[in-house]
Amino acid sequence: MKITILFILLLVTMMGYAQDSIKQIANHPELERIAENIAREYNKQLSMREKQLLLFEDKLVEYMIEEQKVRTSNLKIREKISILKYNYNVETSDMADILTRTQHVLYKKMKPELQPVEPVMVKQASLSDN
Repeated sequence: MKITILFILLLVTMMGYAQDSIKQIANHPELERIAENIAREYNKQLSMREKQLLLFEDKLVEYMIEEQKVRTSNLKIREKISILKYNYNVETSDMADILTRTQHVLYKKMKPELQPVEPVMVKQASLSDN
């Protein structure tokens, strides 16, 4: 029960931060550069229009920032893994708003290779279930 409440609270907090994605992106030039490179790799197969590509990059940065926040938080490993899996799936769904149906199907096939989920390191989280 505690984990569920914490998870919901974290999601609500993250949604609040996501509302100001322009400010977030401006404060993370390294993540923006990485997202740009990832987007270019996707674009080799997806052939996105310019506007799609820009929106795609912004969405990548948004989720990379959220991932970084979760990984550096004081949450327990299980909680981090749960939230990271959830965010990974939500990111995939959100891309459907940017891509055409055909592009989105291909994106989902490419994502595990281009954006593999990095393991959560033990030193990044507490193992106890308190």
